[in-house]
Amino acid sequence: MIRHKSLNFIELLRLIGVDAPNSKDSDEKLEYFGNEAADFARSILENRKCGLSYDQTPMDTYGRILGYVWVPATFEGNEYKVLFNLLLITNGYGHAYTIYPFEDKYMEIFIEAERIARIGKQGLWASEEFANMPPEPEYNPIVYITNTGTMYHQAHCQHLLQSKIAIRLSEAVRRGYTPCSICNPPRLILVGKETGN
Repeated sequence: MIRHKSLNFIELLRLIGVDAPNSKDSDEKLEYFGNEAADFARSILENRKCGLSYDQTPMDTYGRILGYVWVPATFEGNEYKVLFNLLLITNGYGHAYTIYPFEDKYMEIFIEAERIARIGKQGLWASEEFANMPPEPEYNPIVYITNTGTMYHQAHCQHLLQSKIAIRLSEAVRRGYTPCSICNPPRLILVGKETGN
């Protein structure tokens, strides 16, 4: 989470698709590699005018702005915008956070960036504790759950008439939802085994 200064007041901004450890500056408990992640963010963002873009949902249920932060950069005389959310993951200062759905093209890139950071033991992945964390699956489509059910579904399923909540397949499986036998949604395939049956 970073602070976004707008019109002379500060708003909290939750970076879409990335989860970085809490630092000493956070309201929550300090986590491993949190201060390093905060220092990295400060070195890139402090005193810089950055761009901000949004996904389909610009605000979460806690009233925080959800966004992608674009950092201005120059390379060989050309001006570019670099996606800070991705920089955090690429350098090992956070991991892909796909519990809440976001733009598919970014999700695929974030998951792959985490995989490469893990292989290269970048940042927090140099620690044995984090190196053994299961990675995000490469195939992680959106499925749907209901307010009261125990199964997950495809978008067109008849069981979604009363409520329809979008969720990533990996999160549905993690929460204990099972696939609907009527609409036959996708299964989560991990290396060497299939889950969600």
